Amino acid sequence: MSDGELRRVVLSLLFVLIWAFSGGMDGGIEGFWPVWPIAGIAIGVVFAGVAAFGSGGGAPTESRIRSEMKRLSD
Repeated sequence: MSDGELRRVVLSLLFVLIWAFSGGMDGGIEGFWPVWPIAGIAIGVVFAGVAAFGSGGGAPTESRIRSEMKRLSD
């Protein structure tokens, strides 16, 4: 598990614990406000996944690799 994944899990658990210890269990599941920050975290994960694995032009070609190597060496 990466640092980012661990951070998201811990933060989500923290929200749920705050909700539970502040009387959230008394009101039932209807007042489960941690769903909103957890949903925000999930949206961020989706955007990060699309940015990392989405249609970024496909696999790098030999010419793109060589041009990037040249750019980095200059």
